[in-house]
Amino acid sequence: MAEILNNITAIFSADSPLISTVPRALRDWAMDWRSITASNAFRYIVVPTVAAPILLHVLSPSRNPVTKRLRTALMAHYRVAIGEMNKTEFEELYALMDTVPIGDDRVLSVVDIAAGTGALFPYFPVDVNWKYYAVEPNHDCRAVLEKNVKDFHNVELVQYFETGAEQIGLASGNVDVVIMRHALCSVADARKVLAEIKRILKPGGKFIFFEHVRAENDSVLLIMQQLLKHPLFYMFQCRLCENTCSLIGQAGFAQVNCQKFYAKLPLSLFALRPHISGVAVKGDE
Repeated sequence: MAEILNNITAIFSADSPLISTVPRALRDWAMDWRSITASNAFRYIVVPTVAAPILLHVLSPSRNPVTKRLRTALMAHYRVAIGEMNKTEFEELYALMDTVPIGDDRVLSVVDIAAGTGALFPYFPVDVNWKYYAVEPNHDCRAVLEKNVKDFHNVELVQYFETGAEQIGLASGNVDVVIMRHALCSVADARKVLAEIKRILKPGGKFIFFEHVRAENDSVLLIMQQLLKHPLFYMFQCRLCENTCSLIGQAGFAQVNCQKFYAKLPLSLFALRPHISGVAVKGDE
């Protein structure tokens, strides 16, 4: 038994690879594993090991109707709040599209990542004809988007990609603008997505982004984000504490303009208030 406990202690020591992935606040709160004895090993090891998977299984939104309803209600609340934000912050942001070099034919190609049902259509400059490519893995959005786009005569839906953004089925250097908002936090591999965005852009093409991000270091809000990040990821696959400005800056764009601000969201969504918006420009390669 002593040898078994020594092995367990080594696994859960402070410098082990396993423990290094655990948030510091949780490690500080947890018990000192070196104090495990034969008498308390069952309580501190066996019970949590067995109970944790069962609890996660029971509370899974795909299995638990209460959790599923809670997730649906929270997502609806979030969409309404973001919709209100669209009317203010987004208008200024998408005015940046007017600065994209455009030919005499007044035609620009745009890829909308996490297109949803086409909520951005009202913000496309009306004096430009847009060749529109939607990237949206949610099958339920497709029919609604295809219906909504018919109300905007300057937007032509060229192709709908019902996939994630890690691999978009377009040739390299093919589009003028890529738009992504509130999506980089939930992709499987943010660096791969940014590399894909850079690949499909033409030289001089613009990546316009709008994302919620990590709060300032040593702030009370960051502490609250740290407490909420694991439940939010489990419920919504949303990474709450991403340093997205840094990720975009490291993606190899020739220019990056990243502005930080606090979004006007209700108190119930306080953890999502830290935001960034901006433009990254692909260089001549």
